[in-house]
Amino acid sequence: MTLNTSNELFDSLGELLLFAAIMIGPIALVQTLGVYEPLLIFLVSIVLAIKYPQHFKEDVEREAILQKTLGIGVVLLGSLVLYSLIEI
Repeated sequence: MTLNTSNELFDSLGELLLFAAIMIGPIALVQTLGVYEPLLIFLVSIVLAIKYPQHFKEDVEREAILQKTLGIGVVLLGSLVLYSLIEI
């Protein structure tokens, strides 16, 4: 129960911060920040899979890492192109 409550608290806090950021800054700029989430999840999942293989599974073979890296790279590149087109 405590874990669920803390999860909901952090989720609500994140939503409030997102809405505050949208109110303050340009919406396109705020929305492009969500593109970096897959990169962070990818890096954390690799670290956890290597450090605790009995609890976390991740395909850490060279081909799988390359494919995931290229996919995330394309999304990040698109985000950077969109960011460069925004006039603040």
